[in-house]
Amino acid sequence: MKNQYEEEWHEKNKSKINEINKKMEKLFKKKRVQREILIFRTKKQRVKFKYNFKTYNFKIINSFLITNKQEMIKELEKHRGDLRKVNRSVKSALREWRAHNWLFEHGLFIEHTKDCDIELSENRFKRFCYFFLSKLYRG
Repeated sequence: MKNQYEEEWHEKNKSKINEINKKMEKLFKKKRVQREILIFRTKKQRVKFKYNFKTYNFKIINSFLITNKQEMIKELEKHRGDLRKVNRSVKSALREWRAHNWLFEHGLFIEHTKDCDIELSENRFKRFCYFFLSKLYRG
């Protein structure tokens, strides 16, 4: 059962979804990667947020589905408590999310960048890279 938000999102982003699907199909033909990764085939995919108490890891599953910065901030604000557990601010998590989206949009490390892992002890080099990649993202 789809809600109104999902239907509007799919209508608004239909051309972008088709374009990314074509890019991904070309990529999969070249690298012979399993087709299960083609996420845009089903409209039932949703962004999910999970917090793992054992590893202190906050994971955004299918993070590439949200491209609007304001929507990202709104979702991260809802999960501010979990972000505090991994010692990350909303701003820092937003930079990492946007960097993952930029990499996914350009077809780099698709298996890793379709989800966003916000970890407790992220090294400074990665945070530095996230800072610059998030500036490049125009979603």
